[in-house]
Amino acid sequence: MKRLIGLFQILAALCSCTALSGQSSDYNALIEDIVERYHIKYGISDRFHSSIRSHGLKFRATLQNSLDTTLVTKADTLDLAYLTMESWPYIDSCRHCPTHNVKSGIFNVFYKTPYDLFRVDHQDFKLSIDPVIHWSLGSDAESDSFIFQNTRGLKVRGLLDSKIYFYTAIFENQRRFLAHIEDRIIKDGAIPGQGFYRTYESSIIDGIKGWDYLNAQAFIHFPISKSVGMELGHGSHFIGDGVRSFMLSDYAHNFFYVKFNTVFWKIHYQNIFAELSAESSQDIPGDQLIPKKYMAMHYLSINLSKKLRIGIFESIVFGRENHFELQYLNPVILYRSVEQFLNSPDNVLFGLDFSLRIKNQLMLYGQWVIDEMKVGEVFRRRGWWGNKSAFQLGTKWKDAFGISRFDILLEYNAARPYTYAHRTSMESPDLPVGSYSHFRQPLAHPLGANFHEVIFLMNYRVAHNTSLGLRSVFADYGDDPPGQNWGSDILKDYLTREGDFNNSIGQGINRNVYLFALNASHAVFYNFFIDLTYLFRTRVAHQSLSDLTSHYIGIGLRANVFEKSLDH
Repeated sequence: MKRLIGLFQILAALCSCTALSGQSSDYNALIEDIVERYHIKYGISDRFHSSIRSHGLKFRATLQNSLDTTLVTKADTLDLAYLTMESWPYIDSCRHCPTHNVKSGIFNVFYKTPYDLFRVDHQDFKLSIDPVIHWSLGSDAESDSFIFQNTRGLKVRGLLDSKIYFYTAIFENQRRFLAHIEDRIIKDGAIPGQGFYRTYESSIIDGIKGWDYLNAQAFIHFPISKSVGMELGHGSHFIGDGVRSFMLSDYAHNFFYVKFNTVFWKIHYQNIFAELSAESSQDIPGDQLIPKKYMAMHYLSINLSKKLRIGIFESIVFGRENHFELQYLNPVILYRSVEQFLNSPDNVLFGLDFSLRIKNQLMLYGQWVIDEMKVGEVFRRRGWWGNKSAFQLGTKWKDAFGISRFDILLEYNAARPYTYAHRTSMESPDLPVGSYSHFRQPLAHPLGANFHEVIFLMNYRVAHNTSLGLRSVFADYGDDPPGQNWGSDILKDYLTREGDFNNSIGQGINRNVYLFALNASHAVFYNFFIDLTYLFRTRVAHQSLSDLTSHYIGIGLRANVFEKSLDH
């Protein structure tokens, strides 16, 4: 029994990671934290690139063997054990895992191991099935309604012929959000990260009202060669080392994609070809198809040394009459050159990023994304509207002040007005299809554009099964009065801008957001958490709009799912 309890506590040793970056296909925030910790403290290998999230299970499986010589504490051993157990389809044995006696489980079928509800472990076929639960209930002192979440689902993953990996998950949800998210749902006609939704009212408890929605993710991955892998799926993605990404984030709803990962020498080259939605389901009456748009993206990451990595990013979003622009399928061409060849109205983004390890404890990282720019106007400093860019700079400090498992993150983000927005075209005269969005949700930062933001995080693993987290966010941004366009809403046609010059971050209706949150997590079983949360958020409007404040206290239970913080 003691051994089994110790096994259950392994995951708790990592529960300081409240996944601010959100849920994506087969994304495991705890795994990413383990990998990132070892990368910063010890360096992993030339084939590891910290900006590309959701590392494949095969990589995780080989990683646990390469880190043996770096083990220095009991916590390190527990980390590797969890890493190994979560990569089990590619693992023949788990040298770091606590031993346990295999029992008959429940009805000799379920939980025959403490890791999975149901497992098949055959030489040519491996399968695991796990429940997904996220229940929470809380109170906002500024609201008369309960804030709640009722998520139930199932997660299935497996491996066929030791090559073909598949994953699928489905979540049924009823939820009411804090006031700032409720306002955003009404404004955008979309729930952040979700698709179709409808109103919900409990038939059991009076006063429980919210939204009802379904979410599904799935993909299949298989190797094409030793260095190239292909993935076909429906999900979301994230590129970058930070809490936010100006290149591609998982804030928006899932979308259909084909992804290629090419990894060799010190290089990781990723291509994504995707089909997006130009509108949300709330904008389309009846059973009509949602208008489509498309995205092609490539990202090249190079490890220049064991400490320095740089990346080059390019993406293009475009609309066509129900077909993909075939010329963008070329995986090694600059999309800007194709766009000029086609004389197209498409929206191209170009970006650079980097990460630098310092003294095996710190990592400095950043991004710079350019939507449009004239160098002459940059030096003239006239606030020309077309100098559209976004910038990020951040640092991560592992074992801060010499305290084991005490981590600090500080990140600054800024985006100029009209960045990510686009114009209408002949193909879509009523909607700027080329905006960097999907299902009326940004594909990059949740605030869109026209803002400054500072994020401060602290996570401390108090014990093997208990951790504490602090999150503080400050944002200064500009909003649009009715009928005006000052550059914050990326869904608006930039031809309707208020002026060509004297544009600056925060223009329009200036607002400040202050957020402070505390979280305590305790693992009671493997992948089962109890959470306690306190959150204070206030929006200060310096002009005509009223302030909006939340004081939230809540409790929750999670199983096999990671928290997604919605700050904006």
